Amino acid sequence: MNDLFTRLCEDLDNEVERQETLLAVCRAQLDALNTRNLAAIEARTAALDILVRETAHAAAARTVSISAVARELVLPPEQRTLSGLIALTSKPWSERLLHAQTRLKRVLNESRRVVRMNAHMLRRSLDLNQRLLACVALGPNPDPAYSERGIFSAIAETPARIDQKG
Repeated sequence: MNDLFTRLCEDLDNEVERQETLLAVCRAQLDALNTRNLAAIEARTAALDILVRETAHAAAARTVSISAVARELVLPPEQRTLSGLIALTSKPWSERLLHAQTRLKRVLNESRRVVRMNAHMLRRSLDLNQRLLACVALGPNPDPAYSERGIFSAIAETPARIDQKG
């Protein structure tokens, strides 16, 4: 039984570390958004993609650990949660599980806050860019120009076009 708890606690400690890393990358992404550093934004987004995939993969292993402990304790399905395990487990395991749960909750709450800030910043930037493109694409160009024959003409008849690929 101790081996099962050891494995579960290791899985939870690894998850806390992963979530703390995700939080750090999300904060770095917010900094890159604030400074409008496109290369840094792309790098942070790529890092987040990798970390999210790792987290999803590790969730399966953690579920196996929790299920193994729950079977040993003969927990009903509705109590097969971290809180359920903490309530029915004796010290020192209950303390270690509670510590991991507290850290996870803190990191996840902070991550949600930072992700909301990132999403807000990205939506604002996207909105601004779309409005600017609409202004440029629809507005007449008041600058005069010369035709190929050297005749003065206004370009106002044709709307400006921008390559939207960047």
